[in-house]
Amino acid sequence: MIGIALSPAIALVLTPDTVIDGLLASVGPATVLGGSWLVAFGAAHVARRLSRTFSERKAPLMHGGRASSIETPPESDQRGDIARILRSPPPGRALTGTPEPELPEHALAGVIGRVLGSWGKHDAQDLSPEELRELWLLVEIVTASPDRAGDLARSFLKPDVVLDIRDRIADVARRREAYDRQLGAFRATQAVWTGVASGAHPAPLRTALKALTEPDPDLFHHVIVAHDPTDAAQATAALWCARHPACERASVAQFLSDIATAGRLEAAAERGDIAWLAGVLEVIETWNAGQYKGRELGLSPADAVSDKAPVLSRALDRLSTLQHRPRWPMPRGLFAEYPGRAARDRDHWDLATGRVSRAPSIADYIDADDRHAA
Repeated sequence: MIGIALSPAIALVLTPDTVIDGLLASVGPATVLGGSWLVAFGAAHVARRLSRTFSERKAPLMHGGRASSIETPPESDQRGDIARILRSPPPGRALTGTPEPELPEHALAGVIGRVLGSWGKHDAQDLSPEELRELWLLVEIVTASPDRAGDLARSFLKPDVVLDIRDRIADVARRREAYDRQLGAFRATQAVWTGVASGAHPAPLRTALKALTEPDPDLFHHVIVAHDPTDAAQATAALWCARHPACERASVAQFLSDIATAGRLEAAAERGDIAWLAGVLEVIETWNAGQYKGRELGLSPADAVSDKAPVLSRALDRLSTLQHRPRWPMPRGLFAEYPGRAARDRDHWDLATGRVSRAPSIADYIDADDRHAA
């Protein structure tokens, strides 16, 4: 029965309640559930299964023998966990009435609620111990590590369906996290703009970047690709961006490719700029340690730096000769393709002065379908 209980839940959780309520009133729950099957898996496959599953009594979601061997918390804790999830608040709304992206806890509550509805239950108190255990383990699959989620899914009659739920909730979480990051960056830049408007003295670009209350990887990328390397303050700021843990992998790849192509490593060695070179070495070591995690931004074209490995290799050879020191390591796996979204516009930052030149627009930070008055 998991096909009836869970696959419609995936589709229905994405459907506005007003639409669902209207359908329930006019055609009944069985037709609504059948329709969500069509959305989830396609008409041909569903037509065969609906005739069979609707005529059967509700079966467990899990293999009974396997399920009973999985260690779970006391029943009271399980019931409390399910009840807490069902109380998850909906997305907040702005004065415009536009909702924020959904929180993963609320999306999960939607799934649990649809499953309860398909069972004819209203809340966690209505569940039998067996039903409670199944729902609690479904929640565990959504929140557990990938290895544990895979192990638990094998105890369900339809492991592909519960893993699909996990993937969909993860997508909700990623979208919300991206929204929160961009909103934080917008508000941080608003604060800088407020200082400019009140007559605050300009600061070097790196100082202004460090003063941001939230990191802005799109701004870091803008500084890296648009700064003037002949301006010492801008060059220092670009290196600071590349060293920042929130800097995107694509941005780091662009930074190292650009300085190699422009001969900036050798030029720094010749003028004795030891501090700048030490910072670049730190970028390479941080890369090789796998500490740059961001994969949201891409390059255009995606393979823009894929042919730059020989250029950097020759630059490191010359740098070693000039410094009379051991050769630096190559950044492993850096010269690859970087698919992803384009960096958002940060032209309202004046890199020469370290000031915000105009009020930031929410449109430069948050997609139109996620936008609301911040």
